[in-house]
Amino acid sequence: MRTGGRALVETTFSLDIRPGPGAGVIREDVHADGEMTFGSPDDDALTIAFEVSTRDRANCWMRVRGTITNRWSGKRRDIDDEISLATVRHPGGGRRWCFVCPAQGWRVRKLYLPAGARHFLSRQAYNLAYETEHLDDRERAWRRVRKCRRQLGSDPDGIGQPYPEKPAGMLPSRYAWLLDRLDAAEDDLDLPLTLGGPRFAYR
Repeated sequence: MRTGGRALVETTFSLDIRPGPGAGVIREDVHADGEMTFGSPDDDALTIAFEVSTRDRANCWMRVRGTITNRWSGKRRDIDDEISLATVRHPGGGRRWCFVCPAQGWRVRKLYLPAGARHFLSRQAYNLAYETEHLDDRERAWRRVRKCRRQLGSDPDGIGQPYPEKPAGMLPSRYAWLLDRLDAAEDDLDLPLTLGGPRFAYR
């Protein structure tokens, strides 16, 4: 899907670095390989082989290889990228892994592969747009309401229902922040104030 001549982030394959450290694949002093499967909004799937090396701190990288077959034309295109890895200091302490965009040299969390492309690059390199950029104010507000309710562990379509209890393990400050965002989004929709639940417990 394209809007205004720009491909959308939501319709591309995306390579997100965040699951890697959690799975132990990307960490200090490791050489590992395996496979990753990507889904797309059109239910196409891409399986690629990956190889990660962080043993040389001056040359950390991930290599991804695979073949995409166009389901309409049957045309195949090969993917074979070696992507540099780096770390950045995190405000909360420690360091976080990131990709280095092969085209721009920027440190990013995600790389993208739009339709017809052969390389994973940053959103900026491909000039990708977010779907929300093409929504009107009311549609954006509906999305914010659903997103906040989902993050609070409640029914994302439960508009007008009492605010949910604070999820176990969530910091009171984040709970209050999400409720403030939910309030603001519902105000944008001109919805009546929902007074049920412990709305003011963490102000």
